[in-house]
Amino acid sequence: MEGLKSFVDAAMPCGPVSRKGNFPNRGSGAVSCIMHPMIRVRLPQKKRELDVPGPRRVMDILAEAGVRPTTVIVTQGKRLLTRDHKVEDGETIEVISVVSGG
Repeated sequence: MEGLKSFVDAAMPCGPVSRKGNFPNRGSGAVSCIMHPMIRVRLPQKKRELDVPGPRRVMDILAEAGVRPTTVIVTQGKRLLTRDHKVEDGETIEVISVVSGG
């Protein structure tokens, strides 16, 4: 049982709950975790991902990530997003660096 408890603790960083009637037929190893959906922001060129609370406009997400909007394009799946596009919690966007030259 100790191995299972370690696995649960690692998988659910929210921690144990008290036994105040929340889980009537379970032992003290019960855990409670409220997951708040976030916007997943992928920055593949920087090999980085971050989660930000939504809903937010693309330009606000870029500002929080420290990315200049004139240097990237933002996609969601195969869709190109504008700076004013509102991204909702639970959605994933990708920030791709633009390279140009002559």
